[in-house]
Amino acid sequence: MDKCQLQEELAKLQHHLETNVVDRSQLEQCKREVEEQADQEIRQKLQEVNEFLQAQATYQDTLEEIRTSHVDSLKKPVRRQN
Repeated sequence: MDKCQLQEELAKLQHHLETNVVDRSQLEQCKREVEEQADQEIRQKLQEVNEFLQAQATYQDTLEEIRTSHVDSLKKPVRRQN
């Protein structure tokens, strides 16, 4: 290759480098944005799980109260009418 061809090749490579290489700061910014979005989604899902578990606990308490009431009613003597 002569000098002219080498210069053309160098120009092509420099252009390729300029158009295809992402600046490190841009890459870090994208990384932060993705991590923040993932953190937000995780917090949202955890909140949903906590709400579900709280509802389940409430339902469980209600069910236990109903069972206790039912068992108590079965223990009461039955009145016979004459």
